[in-house]
Parts: sequence; C-alpha cells; structure tokens
Amino acid sequence: MKKLISAILSFTFIFSSFSLLTATAQSKENAAANDSVTIFIDGIMAENIVDAETGERIYPPKAMNIVKKALVNAPKFLWYIATGKGEKAAEAAGQIVEAAFGGIMCDENGNIPSSTRFDYTLPTKEDIKDYLQNASPAKMLRFAFDWRLDIKTSAQQLHSFIEYVLEHTGKTGVNIVALSMGTCVFASYLKMYNYEYIDGAVFLVGGLNGATCCGEPFCSDVNTDADILVTYVNAMVGNGAGGKFLKGLLKILNKTGVLKAVCKMTNKVNDKYGEFLFDRIFSSVFAKLPGMWAMVPLEMYDRAKQTNGKGMSDTVREASDWYHYEVQAHTAEIVQGCFDRGIKTGIVAKYGYPCIPVLKSALNMTDGVIDTKYESFGATVAPFGSTLGDGYVQKVDNGHNCISPDGIIDSSTGTFCEYTWFIKNSIHADDYEETAPLFNFIFSSDKQVTCFDGDYSQYLIIEDGVLTALTAENDYNNY
Repeated sequence: MKKLISAILSFTFIFSSFSLLTATAQSKENAAANDSVTIFIDGIMAENIVDAETGERIYPPKAMNIVKKALVNAPKFLWYIATGKGEKAAEAAGQIVEAAFGGIMCDENGNIPSSTRFDYTLPTKEDIKDYLQNASPAKMLRFAFDWRLDIKTSAQQLHSFIEYVLEHTGKTGVNIVALSMGTCVFASYLKMYNYEYIDGAVFLVGGLNGATCCGEPFCSDVNTDADILVTYVNAMVGNGAGGKFLKGLLKILNKTGVLKAVCKMTNKVNDKYGEFLFDRIFSSVFAKLPGMWAMVPLEMYDRAKQTNGKGMSDTVREASDWYHYEVQAHTAEIVQGCFDRGIKTGIVAKYGYPCIPVLKSALNMTDGVIDTKYESFGATVAPFGSTLGDGYVQKVDNGHNCISPDGIIDSSTGTFCEYTWFIKNSIHADDYEETAPLFNFIFSSDKQVTCFDGDYSQYLIIEDGVLTALTAENDYNNY
C-alpha cells in the first residue's frame, strides 16, 4: 500500500535537497583549467522556471502561494481523513502540491508548457572571450539544462553547446566537469556521440546511477520513524540558534514519546489512504517528468513503473526506458570508454550524511542528496552512524589500502577504485572552489592519475578551506 503523509514529506525533502545541487552553482563559476576549454554541466534546478512572456518566476514557487492553498485545503484534508474519505483527502492535498509544483508540470507526452521557459542563457561570444583571456582553475563555461526534459534531448543540447564553444574558441576539445544530474546528461552524450571532443572528464557526485531519494518514493517505499528523523535533523541542521532550538525540541518530543506517537499514527494513515494520493498527485506531476525518472536507480526502475507509472504516456516511457536501458545499465562501460580513449578521467564522491528521513533506506550514507555507493560505482559503504566494524577486512586485495581512515568506506569494491576520490562532510553541491584543484590535477597531468599517486589521497576533507587528506586527527562526524 502506498504511503500518504510520508509521501508528501518525501517529495518536500527531495526538492529541498535537490536545491542543494544548484545553490552554489548559481552563484559561482568554479572549474579546473588546462589548455583545453573547461565546461561545467550543472545539476537539477540550476535556474528558475519562469513565465515565458513576463520572466516572472514560477518555480521555485512563491511561499505565499503555497500558504494560501494550505490554509484553504489543509483543514479539508484533515476532515476527510478523519471521516474516512481518502479520495477527497487526496484531492485537497493535491491542491496544495499543485500550488508548489504546478510550474513544472508537463503535458501527457512530457512536453514543457509553452507558457514557461528555463531561465538559462548561453554564454555570449564576449563571455567566451573573457573566459579565454582570464582562464583560471576557478573559472569555466557553464552549461545548464531544463531538468524537466528527457535526458536524450538535454544531451543533444550539450552537443550543440560544445560545438558552439569550440567554434568560438578555436579549440579542438573540452574538459567536462559534470555535477549530479548533469552526469546523466554527460553519460548520454558520450553514448550518443562516441566521446567526440572530450579531452577530460570528471563525474562529480554523479546521479548517473540514480539516487535512493528519488527511487524509493517512485516505488512508494516510504516510512516515518522518530529516531531516524532526529538523527537526520542532528546531522543536517547547523548549530546556530535556530538549529539548536529545533534539535532540542525534537529531542524532547522524542524522549517524551510524542514524536513516536505521531510517526506511528502517520504510518497508519499512510497505509490506509496512500494510494489515493499517488493516483491524484504523483501520476499527474512527477510521473510526467522524464528528467526526474532518470534519477531512479536501475534496480528500482521496473518496480517504480509498475507502482507509480500510471501517469507515464508511451512517449515518456520510451524516453525513460532509453536512458535506463541504454545508458544507466551501461554507465560503467561508458566511463571505462573514457579511460580506453585516453581521456583523463576522475570520479569524485562525497559522504557523511544520511538519506531523507521518510524513506525505508533513510540511513543510507549520502552526501546529503545522492548515495555514496551510487556515486562511487559500488564502493562498500557503512550505514550512516556506523562503521564497517573493527574486524572488517578489505574485500578486494589490489595492493592498496582502500579502507577510509574512519572505517566507513571500502573503495576496493568500486568499479573504478583507483580513480575515485571521496570527500567527507562536504554537502552535495558545496565547496567547488576548494575542490577545483583536484579537477585541475586530473586534467593537467601528463598522464592519467590515480588516487594513489600522492598528490591527492583517496579520502579527503576540507580543512581551513583547503582540500587535504583525511586523517584521524582532522576527522569528525556529523552525528
């Protein structure tokens, strides 16, 4: 049975978390540079969705619009729940959700409404000229894509952008730093265009293998747990006055049993009425977004379609199938193709944070958004709040110590172990300037480098603004 209130919370966390993908990217131009042009492929929600005529922001929505809908519909929702009218309750909830997500809704075939546009403009010739004259490790040319679109379409746009950049720079190739969902687009580009024009490639906190925070809601695998909710807040909320207040409040509510009672009641309501919500909301909004389907991990994809694919038209399903079966099922082969062609390549994963607290896999280790195991192509990762254990033995003997100093990760099981760097306690879309020297190291070296070459160890942390080796002395946990 699908979940109700947890589903609402889940998508709230999903989209608030995905904002982390781009909050920094919008305000900075961070990159790594060598003799090639460097392009940064941004992640989901990199720019606003606006009214096509007026330019007024549609998404993210104005908070007041949501509040207005909530004031009208929340009492209705609670009344219908209390009186056992699940379908009407879902309709009331749907009005609130549509106030939040109406601006991103596509038609039955996944087409973007002509009344909206993605607020991104290609760099001008003058921008490119300025880039060439002032190139540095902290500057690059940025490509952003409308994340509502199917991934193949975005990959075609990337191809046109690369050719545009090369035409106006006189270069013959580019380095690519692809962030999060941008790695889905980049992997698709490599698949479609046979690695054309690529000199260097960094897959930064990649979403190309999916993310639990999308996959489990698409499969209706949601659940509320008081202890996990407290754990999440303790890890993600800062230690300012507001953060301390929230942590303290939740601790008291949990200790007195109030939070547990609320979660238990929520789960009961979910079991009884959840199906109505997904039929009313999920199928009419999220299932029509081809781009969002790309973030469902392959192992969950078929079940997700069976569970919540009711709103998928043949066109959306075909586009989503193409990405999952032609690209996501072969991401390791696609990345291996970079190495085979002499493209200087690196994979950067992050860890130190739990997953969204209303999911069944809430304690998966993540960077605050995407699972570390997916970003690293299969490294063995302990759940959040634990380690691999004192008696743990490295699974693959490759001549190197691949266990992190904190005992949380064994990178030896990752497909590209020697080319994968891990950064601890760095939120998904943060710390580009601090990480840029690593990109530059990968791109500008005379040969393909590994994490065992000495310049940048496999496990890293940002200390005093500098990317440095993780050790027992500078290690700390977010719990």
